Amino acid sequence: MSVCFISSSSADHFISRNLCYFLNQKKINVWASNINTIKPGTDNYSEIIKDNIDKASGSILLVSKDYMESEFIIKHELPKIFEKRARDPENYFVFPVLMEREIDFSSYPKIDTVNMQYVNSPTNALKGLEMATADSVFESIYKVIENFSPQLIQKSNKIDKKKDRDLKKLIETQSAQKSQKKVSQKKLNESTKLLQKQYNNFLVKEGLEKEYHLALRKTERSVNLLENTVTEWLDILNNLKDASESKQYLEKEILQTKETQSKNESQKIFQRDLQAVIYQTNRTIKKLKSNAIYTMANIDKLLTKTEFEFKTLKQIESHKLSESFFNYSKFSKLQKRFSKFNQIYQEKNRWISFESEIFCLGNKTSYKTRLAAEREMSYIEKEYNAKFNIYRCTDCNKWHFSRKKILN
Repeated sequence: MSVCFISSSSADHFISRNLCYFLNQKKINVWASNINTIKPGTDNYSEIIKDNIDKASGSILLVSKDYMESEFIIKHELPKIFEKRARDPENYFVFPVLMEREIDFSSYPKIDTVNMQYVNSPTNALKGLEMATADSVFESIYKVIENFSPQLIQKSNKIDKKKDRDLKKLIETQSAQKSQKKVSQKKLNESTKLLQKQYNNFLVKEGLEKEYHLALRKTERSVNLLENTVTEWLDILNNLKDASESKQYLEKEILQTKETQSKNESQKIFQRDLQAVIYQTNRTIKKLKSNAIYTMANIDKLLTKTEFEFKTLKQIESHKLSESFFNYSKFSKLQKRFSKFNQIYQEKNRWISFESEIFCLGNKTSYKTRLAAEREMSYIEKEYNAKFNIYRCTDCNKWHFSRKKILN
């Protein structure tokens, strides 16, 4: 029987595996869907997980934004976990662990984990912690399990002792078949430790390889998206340049027509047409500037995200067991592509400088009343930590909120 069930989202499998490995070293048997892999095509996937929750003596919940938004966890895992705890609260533990610092629990009022006491504080949220600090949080998890019921640790030790006995019997049988000579106790212990170490390394390597392929796919998608976004941004800049040149040419034309001081009716019509074209060109330039700023904000987010994903790949690469599966050639090509488009963006961004007169969430959100705009603006200001101003649009006659921002 498994002592502990670990509930986590698929995005947090890397930390989940590290926790499983740590608790296994502490002689605690753990079941988690990313360690005890369920075969593809299994019909009763949810029933297998619920069955393991029933067999376990407690659950650890790795709570993150992805976890709170997982439909499978909310509908299947959490109800079963809290149902088991309600039936046997003295012998079944539920310990939630914070994965991220900033989780808005007010968005999930109906989830039971919101008002629970967590093992770690927000400052020690597992995501982004160094290895030594993360190990101290893992140690805290082990201690709360031990304090809840020491019998669980004893039960786990008994299971491990039985496994050791079975392993020793297997080694003794193999040794007897090869030779009738007695194997010394010292050699037997060395063989047992070697087999145990190989088995543990196999589990860690398997987890690392899965995490590597997942991280590689994410990084590749991010680099492709960055390439497309930078290309789109360059097209916007070219269109903006063409529109500005067209505006300058039209302004020269209208100056020349004014200098002639002709009162010819056809000349006046021509001037009015030029004014209309200039007005339309100004609107086009204004829209292109807004699109350029919006796209640059997306590029900045993509750069940060892709750098974090490269950092994850480098952490996997630094592990001594990653040599057999890590594709250094593909990793190097992705790095070169990322550096190329990052350099293009930074070089172009260096000499671009223009002011956004209207930039309100992509210039797409409008409100019928000022009160509605103020309510939404207060929420956005808190979330993005930025100051916005309310104005009435002369084009659509509705309310927007915007911020003036100079990009260098």
